[in-house]
Amino acid sequence: MKLLKKAKHINVTLLIILLIVSVLINIGLTFYNTRILLQNNQLRNDLFSEDRKGFQFISPSVAWLSVDEFLQKQRTYSVSYTYLKPNIQAELTKNVQGKFGFYFEDLTTGA
Repeated sequence: MKLLKKAKHINVTLLIILLIVSVLINIGLTFYNTRILLQNNQLRNDLFSEDRKGFQFISPSVAWLSVDEFLQKQRTYSVSYTYLKPNIQAELTKNVQGKFGFYFEDLTTGA
């Protein structure tokens, strides 16, 4: 009987310890995820702030648009890659010697 009581006491103690460890891990993960989300939100605010300085690799006509203007233009913008493949091939084959090949695939249609 004493052995049974001692085993129950050990089990209860282990459950309490596991519960405390679990709570501490969840609190730590919550703080970590909150910090990551806040950093991402700050990044988003930096990218779309009204006092931005523009973007280095984006056309100025796009970089200086407000978010609403950009989203409106994005809805009506149509993209054509008709001349992209010949331009790439011409550029890559300028000074080439030997055999080679190119593989092009449209990531939208798979064509």
